[in-house]
Amino acid sequence: MDILSFDKEAFLEYVNRENHKLEIAPFVDSDYSNPERWDADLHPLYIRELDIVDYDGRDSSFQYYLISNSNFKSRCEYYISLTKDMNLDEINDLIDSSEKDGILNRRKIHEKLYGMKESYRVSFHIIAFEYRCILEAVKLKKFSQKLQSGIINSCHRCLASSYNPNYHNS
Repeated sequence: MDILSFDKEAFLEYVNRENHKLEIAPFVDSDYSNPERWDADLHPLYIRELDIVDYDGRDSSFQYYLISNSNFKSRCEYYISLTKDMNLDEINDLIDSSEKDGILNRRKIHEKLYGMKESYRVSFHIIAFEYRCILEAVKLKKFSQKLQSGIINSCHRCLASSYNPNYHNS
């Protein structure tokens, strides 16, 4: 049996280049993707788990886009007042019913936006925004990490779907 030989130097150079792809990707070190460069009042809103990298290896700064929405503050205040006297089970019920019939139901939102340019993407982005605002209310109540983690995961999935380059194939 012959053992295949390969250029070890070239292979190591390739591996090194691939390992550092994220550091050299465009936009990764931008003001948008670096919360230390944000205004001080935006720092508490940053959640590392919501950062995702798009399909081209670029930091798309999804977290920044959500919290820079002009309606973010008022929508957070809405959810804070809505959940003010709720316990954990009631908040879970609110989220479940919103996913079935309300603002977190992508099919319903997509139907309302149908015919609009890129309604698929916009519907996921709207839902991600709502999850992010709900997360602020839940963080204030200091509920379990499990609930917060579930909201973060749902928001993350919506953001990833909203920027999926193959959205038109689904």
